[in-house]
Amino acid sequence: MTAMGLMHSLTTWLAVRLLFFPTRTIELYPGQWDLNFEEVMFGSADKIALHAWFMPGGSPNRTLIYYHGNAGNIGDRLPKLKRLHQIGMNIFIFDYRGYGGSEGQPSLEGVVEDSLAAYRYVLSRGDIDPNHIILYGESLGGALALQVAMQEKISGLILESTFTSLMDMKQASYPFVPNRMVPDMYRSIDLIRNVHEPILILHGTKDRTIPFRMGEQLFQAAPPPKRFLPIEGADHSDIYDMEPEQTLQQIEEFLAEIGE
Repeated sequence: MTAMGLMHSLTTWLAVRLLFFPTRTIELYPGQWDLNFEEVMFGSADKIALHAWFMPGGSPNRTLIYYHGNAGNIGDRLPKLKRLHQIGMNIFIFDYRGYGGSEGQPSLEGVVEDSLAAYRYVLSRGDIDPNHIILYGESLGGALALQVAMQEKISGLILESTFTSLMDMKQASYPFVPNRMVPDMYRSIDLIRNVHEPILILHGTKDRTIPFRMGEQLFQAAPPPKRFLPIEGADHSDIYDMEPEQTLQQIEEFLAEIGE
């Protein structure tokens, strides 16, 4: 292996170790939260079997695809999904490769492929309206939802506690790591400039994982129509605990504005 190839392999190895924290065991299931659901297995472009849940929402026939963050698995998001489901929508949530019941191991490119595969699976279903698909990205999932928004048709995008780029996160969380050791990927700050569907950005003002300023920067870079909801006093994972009514009201108003 050449020195350049070795450096690339080391850089990729380090990025994966610092970015992905999957949990295999799913401890919570939708039935425990009185949510009807369908267990789903679908495949990525490179033939990795991915695990998901589809929770039908009845009328109106709009579908939210949920892209979760870098830790845990889909079961950990059920308290939030219960609240979102009450607004009235189908919800599809899946695990990236290496998370929960999905095969494989996470990789920088692989989770992007999984995110696109999730959208395409939802689009293939006969029980959803393909004109009413909303992407919801939480933390790392926001970067992945933006990747999908660049390539597929959506009606709206919701970003929760999302970073501007991997390099910016390196500077914020691991300033001692040399720049050359971090791939300059997931540049959400650039991608969001090209999203022309309505955008809602949620971010806690006391977020100690992804600084609040990154949410502000994404909002400033996004073209209209757009909304920004700062959650006063919220950290990275407690937005819905701090101001659940205000947050859900903003999401309902956002969906109403885009005709959902």
